[in-house]
Amino acid sequence: MPLSQRTVGLIAQAASEFGHASLSTELLKAGIADGDPGQVDRAGKSIARDKRAAAAVKDALAKKRWPKLLALADTVLNRLASQGEMPSWATELGLSLRADGYDAIAVETEDEAPGFWGSPTVKRTWKISPLGDEDVPLAANATALAADLKSHGMDIAANHFDQAFQSLTAGRWEAANGQLRATYEDVLIEVARTKFGWTGNSGGQALDVLHGKKVLNDHEHDYLKGLWGMSHTNGSHPGMSNQTEAQIRMQAIVAAIRFILNGVV
Repeated sequence: MPLSQRTVGLIAQAASEFGHASLSTELLKAGIADGDPGQVDRAGKSIARDKRAAAAVKDALAKKRWPKLLALADTVLNRLASQGEMPSWATELGLSLRADGYDAIAVETEDEAPGFWGSPTVKRTWKISPLGDEDVPLAANATALAADLKSHGMDIAANHFDQAFQSLTAGRWEAANGQLRATYEDVLIEVARTKFGWTGNSGGQALDVLHGKKVLNDHEHDYLKGLWGMSHTNGSHPGMSNQTEAQIRMQAIVAAIRFILNGVV
């Protein structure tokens, strides 16, 4: 989802508060360091931090690197999370993000007291996510699926799913689709192998095995097979997916896998 010039400008303002060394590191971590002119220009004169940050962010804006800019915004917000009061630009950034279709939410958790006489400390963590995500129970279902995969000893599938979910929250839609497909296939193969001693290596064939063994009825097989076919379209090819599609795929496949693990195994 695109970001407005105002939001991008506020991100640049926030990033300029890093020291020169930290700014270099954070731009690298966010993946937008190629637009950074560095600390010194060709004439050997020092370049101010605000100009460095503005140049890098402006370059990322021109290249429409929205997830990378959001990653930088997340970093600068969490850098200040432990402070009692956030600077005025943080409030402005939150409002500007909301106007662009994102929510910047501060979640507070209480850590246990260190020792008998210590007092618990409150930790604040900022999270930037598309507006409306909190209305869809994706996080709860994803947590439940991760637990299901681990309880069944499906470590490879759990690893694929962790990468899929991280890619989704970071806005890497195609990567999320690709890892989600790998999760689905690994679960299907593992169930067919464990339950019936099957030795194949195709998700579609594994579904046919489960159908042939009467574990899935005709309607269940047809639905899950259709979802398997759908998982192969618009996968990890850049520019072939979008936020809405990736979220729908995640919901559908998470539900399908949970159905298999809790109704078939």
